[in-house]
Amino acid sequence: MLLDLLIINDVNYFGKAQYQFDDNLGDIGFRFETGERVRAECIEAGKDILGQDQCLLYKVFWSDFDLFPVGTIAPNPII
Repeated sequence: MLLDLLIINDVNYFGKAQYQFDDNLGDIGFRFETGERVRAECIEAGKDILGQDQCLLYKVFWSDFDLFPVGTIAPNPII
């Protein structure tokens, strides 16, 4: 199984990204190799260049990873 890579402050973290492929506004998450997890919900929606729904901002609602505490707001990592 290939792991996903998350880079934070020039440090590589490996794990598995979790998202709903058919729901651009659904929750996203990341499960680290160490077992820690982060879950975030979309708090600001917009449109992409094709007019499709896309989440612009996420807010962490569950986390046991110290660098992303509950309440953290982050832009869409794909944009």
